[in-house]
Amino acid sequence: MKDRNHKLSRKLVNKFDLIGLEDLKSKEMTERKENQKRKVNRSLAKSIIQANWYQLTQFLSYKVEETGKEIIVVNPKNTTQRCSSCGKLANPKIERNVEIYNCSCGSVLDRDVNACQKYLIFSPE
Repeated sequence: MKDRNHKLSRKLVNKFDLIGLEDLKSKEMTERKENQKRKVNRSLAKSIIQANWYQLTQFLSYKVEETGKEIIVVNPKNTTQRCSSCGKLANPKIERNVEIYNCSCGSVLDRDVNACQKYLIFSPE
């Protein structure tokens, strides 16, 4: 995984001047808290741990610093629920299996594209 993360981070830094990352807390995503009722999905937790997002972030950080490029870290809250055109939250909440974001303002986008555009518009400068 270390080799994969080195290669992926190099590829991203070589290709892009600006790299956006969600501020993901892998530990919180893979452990169940005492007051939490639902169980942690074991296969998802295993995938998160194996992907080693933290390591990838570290590799990206030092490579970006060496090249003078930029990383923006975005709060993941509502990333696929907020419209990148008008900023309005989806109501009712969009389910995970829905791939297209349809906003009442008329904007229709792939959920992931909408989230990426939201990063660029609503991220701190």
